[in-house]
Amino acid sequence: MFDSSKIKTASQLAQELSEQQAAAEQAQELSEFRASRQALLDSAVVETASGNLYDADEVSITRMSNGVIAAIVGGKSDTDIIEWSLADTDTGVMTNVSLSDLKEALALAVLNMGEVWGR
Repeated sequence: MFDSSKIKTASQLAQELSEQQAAAEQAQELSEFRASRQALLDSAVVETASGNLYDADEVSITRMSNGVIAAIVGGKSDTDIIEWSLADTDTGVMTNVSLSDLKEALALAVLNMGEVWGR
């Protein structure tokens, strides 16, 4: 038996095509937006009041969090020194920073990430 409800007019087909194209454009725009936001996060650097530059990407935030937690659990105070690889030094070159400075960098990095995600 023939089902006439499945027959579409040229106008209906054109409307469906237009909707599909609009959806594809929206998906492309969203993809580009996400990529640009991720690029901002991946290249983020924060500067503490002492002038130290810290990488502030998501992996670095995790490392800073782990470093701060380990220092606190280990009984270090805010003035104690921790060796840290800063954003403006070669990989593997360590700089002496205070726990307080690392905590500040962590807070700044998380705030920056929230700002980028909120765009």
